[in-house]
Amino acid sequence: MLTASCMKQFSNKPAELLRADKHLEEANSCLLNLPRRGDIQATVFSPPSKKNEPLDLIKDHIEQIAEGTPLAIKRVKAIGAG
Repeated sequence: MLTASCMKQFSNKPAELLRADKHLEEANSCLLNLPRRGDIQATVFSPPSKKNEPLDLIKDHIEQIAEGTPLAIKRVKAIGAG
């Protein structure tokens, strides 16, 4: 996801944009194989938000990257951070 995001944001070369799309396809296909524990779906580490996120949010991130939309990540202040 991170590589594709950089390619989409900072390149206008057709070959690199196609490669970015391939990276996003691979990321999306990995989501199909996430383990479940009963009704609970596994979460996925998201490099942009730097925490585990639910499957639907990761899918949204992938779609936003594919569209070239910058991701809006809500930052949460850590406890004890000055």
